[in-house]
Amino acid sequence: MSNTVSELKQVADQLFAFNCPELDVDDQMGPTGYIDYIKPNDFYGSCRKGIDCANRKFITFRAEIEYSNGQKLQTFTTLFERRNIPDAYMIQSANKYTLFYTDGGATVEQLKLVLKLLNDKVIGLSEEMAKDCKIRYPGALIEDNYSYKPVKISLINDSEIV
Repeated sequence: MSNTVSELKQVADQLFAFNCPELDVDDQMGPTGYIDYIKPNDFYGSCRKGIDCANRKFITFRAEIEYSNGQKLQTFTTLFERRNIPDAYMIQSANKYTLFYTDGGATVEQLKLVLKLLNDKVIGLSEEMAKDCKIRYPGALIEDNYSYKPVKISLINDSEIV
């Protein structure tokens, strides 16, 4: 996996330029000083983007992970620029589950996966891609605790959330 700053910034710029509606968050700030207050019921559709009160770009989206055993997990993820760390990106969710873990900062592979998901709406996952991107497993921090694997991710609308 490569994670050069220039490649990370290039993919992030493409991601934040994605054509989707704006979400106006005014001067709101979450309890941690980040965008951890956006909830699934704050907008309609599958994704929104914007700039927060600290002038950081963000994009928020709904996705569903399908696993090899047929189980599905709905996620709500906000990807945003880190404060005080140039060209670093994190995820947050006011919901229970995010799409993946960032462990200190999103990787180029994770940003590329989000961009592909936004463009294609549905993507198949190889085991290697799921592992490289640290795709979430329900109720687990370490994916090796489970014998089933994530196989597909779909962008979903608010009407599809259960």
